[in-house]
Amino acid sequence: MQELILVFLFTTGQVQYTSFGQETIAVTTLEDSVANAAKFTERIKELSGRSGVKVCAVVPDYDYTSPLHKPLYDLLTEKGDRMPGIWEQQQGVQKVLRKPASATPSIDDASKYCKLVARVAFQ
Repeated sequence: MQELILVFLFTTGQVQYTSFGQETIAVTTLEDSVANAAKFTERIKELSGRSGVKVCAVVPDYDYTSPLHKPLYDLLTEKGDRMPGIWEQQQGVQKVLRKPASATPSIDDASKYCKLVARVAFQ
């Protein structure tokens, strides 16, 4: 079974997501707001129904919360081992990719990081 790794990049005010593995989802950007919560929740539930789905989320800080972060976190908690996830702070991504810690990572940076750690974390 080939995996589908969903990559989420949360920054203040927005979330971007894409994927790699058995399927590539075009980069999607949403305003991280209550107005988008239902649409986002529906989309991640749809994606989570596929076999072999795993999540890699990059957040500003480990204690980060937002209207779109909560549904993803709740879904991973509900699914448990059936949908494992990795959470990393933006600083950690920048350090691994040898970029300035003060810079905000791009969705490409988040995907590169997730590809690196997925090899180890999801084995």
